Parts: sequence; C-alpha cells; structure tokens
Amino acid sequence: MPWHAEVITITLRRYEAGKSYEARDPFVGVATVQILGGSRAYVSGFLSDGAPIPRQDWLDLLALLRERYGITRVESERHGRASTALGRRRRNDRLVAKLLFGGLNL
Repeated sequence: MPWHAEVITITLRRYEAGKSYEARDPFVGVATVQILGGSRAYVSGFLSDGAPIPRQDWLDLLALLRERYGITRVESERHGRASTALGRRRRNDRLVAKLLFGGLNL
C-alpha cells in the first residue's frame, strides 16, 4: 500500500540583516507554523531575543508563507486570545494584507 508524506510543520528562524541559516549564524527569533490545510496556518511558539519583531519582518514572514506554501490566512493566539500576526489592527496593515493575501482579514 503506497504512502503519501505531507509537510505540515515548519520551523521559522529570524536572522539579523546579513546573517543566515546557511552560514550557521545564530538566529534572533524562532516560531513554529502548522499547516492546517485549505491555505490556513497556525503560528505558535514565538521566541525572540527580547526585542519586539518589527512590523516589516511580520509582513516579510506572511509573504514567505504565501509564496512558498500558498498560505492566505494566518491564525495565532496570545494569552489564550485570538491574535493577528501584526498585533493591533492598523489601516495600512489591512491594505498591505489585501495586496499580499487577496483579502486576508487582519
């Protein structure tokens, strides 16, 4: 009986500018993404070097998930409450999300 293997968990590592996984540089942040199917993902396990993750880094992360894995909706929780990857809703975030994700409701 044949088997099918599907990647459903991704480890994300954040690097400072000029640093990389390929160079084996230390990362400054890490998170886990679970692919839920239907172009949805759940992001959890955020660990950072103590500094907040800049908004542009979040947008880059969302773009990477869309381009590589076809993710158009990202879900997360913080302290047991539903959260968006960009935190507080801002008008500009909605515009960027619409451009990147074709209507992702942030």
